[in-house]
Amino acid sequence: MAPDERPYLPRRRQQLARLIKSRDLTRVAVAHMLGMPINRLNNLCNGSVFPHPDELKAFESFFGLPAQTMFEPDMLAYRDAWPPKRGARPGVNYRAKREGTE
Repeated sequence: MAPDERPYLPRRRQQLARLIKSRDLTRVAVAHMLGMPINRLNNLCNGSVFPHPDELKAFESFFGLPAQTMFEPDMLAYRDAWPPKRGARPGVNYRAKREGTE
């Protein structure tokens, strides 16, 4: 994906927040049951961060609904291809390069 084609974060409330409330749950309880920090769940509900593919699977399993019903399409941009960490280049073994065994 080219830098100019990056998806944007909507930064607005996602259906996930409404779903949690409709099931008479709290964000704290859901975060605890899924083993994630509450601030991460809050950011996902507010559309401030992209969900990791593993988080999407956990939400689908927990609520029994597809991820498309919980998040806007732009939020699912990295569903199948999580971006590499900043500065990481594919195919470069930094440890071997540093130790001179490349």
